[in-house]
Amino acid sequence: MTIISTFSIDEHPVLIGDLMVSGFNDEKNYKPFNTPASEDVNNLVPKILWRMVKGLKSKVLLINNRLAVGWAGSEIAARTVLTELSGSIDENNFSIKDVYDFIDSIDDLGKQELSLTGVVLESTPDGVAICRFSWDYDKKWGLPQYSSDVFSTIYGSGSGFEDFVDTLKSIKNKPIQNREINVAEQAITLSLSVLGHMQGQQMRKSSGLSEMYGGGYELVTILNGELKKIDDITYHFWEASSSAKDEVTLRFHNTLKYKYIDDFLVIRKVQLHGVSDKAELKDEVFILPPYLRKMDASEKEQLKKTIVPPSLNSKFSIFYVHIPNKNGPDNVVSLVHYSVKNSPVTYVFEKNDVSISLSSELLQRIQSSINKFNST
Repeated sequence: MTIISTFSIDEHPVLIGDLMVSGFNDEKNYKPFNTPASEDVNNLVPKILWRMVKGLKSKVLLINNRLAVGWAGSEIAARTVLTELSGSIDENNFSIKDVYDFIDSIDDLGKQELSLTGVVLESTPDGVAICRFSWDYDKKWGLPQYSSDVFSTIYGSGSGFEDFVDTLKSIKNKPIQNREINVAEQAITLSLSVLGHMQGQQMRKSSGLSEMYGGGYELVTILNGELKKIDDITYHFWEASSSAKDEVTLRFHNTLKYKYIDDFLVIRKVQLHGVSDKAELKDEVFILPPYLRKMDASEKEQLKKTIVPPSLNSKFSIFYVHIPNKNGPDNVVSLVHYSVKNSPVTYVFEKNDVSISLSSELLQRIQSSINKFNST
């Protein structure tokens, strides 16, 4: 139960995968389980499903800087196949055909379900050839494909893939950026705005839990000619209103920071409860090893003691802003800010409190969004 998908923005490929792992509910009395998107998530899962969230796991494997593959279905099958693929590929000398030939050779999975979605880069005399693919053990190369003006051809699989496609197809224009950006930065910021929206909807409305997907997301794309997992991301989940004098009031809810430390995905979640420049907080850290890297509970606890929680100030800032509407449906706006030096939000921690400073530009963008919704 998952989302794995690849799409492209201005011919720049992107691969995303969620983090939630589920299984059948055996009705044992487990401790409450938190995900970055949900507190005590199994209390929110519809009981009629007879399923439960059992963990968080990376589902996108960066095999090398020219091959990334995401999986959906049986983890046992995925681990077996991706271990063999990693061992069979010569990092310095492989082609798109080599990857396809390996996938075509997959056999004897029995009744286990497995889908693979990925991106391959191949050096050619004319430059770098880019191939995106999606394959399923039963349907082979015959999985559905969807078209979008913004996201080109969309491939993927998993229980939440159709929802994800609907979200992508609802986006008709690229967001306005805070400065001039290149194609890679455009692909990253637009993709992150989509992932921020999906996480915000899961936080606020439990969206996706009936299909057992979400919890958090990873993103792979091309940077400097190589496939890389993107980090230094902060997602901000707020509620906004304004007075007759256009004074913006923000209510802070959750903040998620994504950072890779020695290939481990570290997600810092700060739950904020308060208005204006002071907010009470609850701080939690999730640590996920790269796929195929085994890590037992004791090692995870040791890592939590040694890894310093990353700063919430980031290069990529994604704002999911909920604007309540008493006279109609609620409105949500997703804003993106990309800056190497100056974050539009600054967090300063003092014991159990945090002070939050916002740039005037960000406040103006939020006010503009509120005015736009109020005028329609």
